[in-house]
Amino acid sequence: MIILRTTLLGLLALGILGGSGSADAAIVQVTTYDHTSQGSFFPISTDDLINTGQATFLSQDTTGSANAGVPSNLNNGSIGTTGVSATGYWDHSNAWMTTFNLDTSTNTFGYDITEINTLAGWTVANVFQNYELLVSVVGDASFTSLATLNMLTPALHAGQDHSTQSKWTDTTGVIASGVDAIRFEFPNEPNFLAAIYREIDVIGVATVPEPSSLALLALASVSMLFGFRKREC
Repeated sequence: MIILRTTLLGLLALGILGGSGSADAAIVQVTTYDHTSQGSFFPISTDDLINTGQATFLSQDTTGSANAGVPSNLNNGSIGTTGVSATGYWDHSNAWMTTFNLDTSTNTFGYDITEINTLAGWTVANVFQNYELLVSVVGDASFTSLATLNMLTPALHAGQDHSTQSKWTDTTGVIASGVDAIRFEFPNEPNFLAAIYREIDVIGVATVPEPSSLALLALASVSMLFGFRKREC
């Protein structure tokens, strides 16, 4: 019985129960720079998977002491106030990371992540995004690194506001499947380079097992039932 449960969790961790996978899968990063605003130039979501108040969002864990702002600014559906760093989140003194845990009490197979957007904004500098993206899947508490973003320094325009957006997608349409948590790890950056992050959007849908995966589950259920009956005999 214990062996069977471990096997099912292993299938979840491998993504076999989680949906699509392809040898040709590749993450695509597109970074865009704007010097007309501190973030409002880019659209943000107010109902993505990690947005505060959404049923899909469970909790946020952040380590590191911010120079300004609170972690909840990263997923509150707002870019904050122009010229006020405390309405974002940043730390130029320490490496820091933030983890968004998804609620899998209803969607027990986790979530298919289809797009991730990170937005930074400030005047002149502090918009050069740099972080590592990691995910964990249902049945496996460890985190797997997907990719690292190291944004090149764009040309700055004196006396103007600036913002950058990093958009993550995948050539298959799904960045990761069966996900129950998304983590962003930020390195220690000098004051000039440390980005003031305004919002993080994680777009996706509940993972739906493929028919072949459902067949595996059915087979496992039959095996469990057979085991119980055999024990009763």
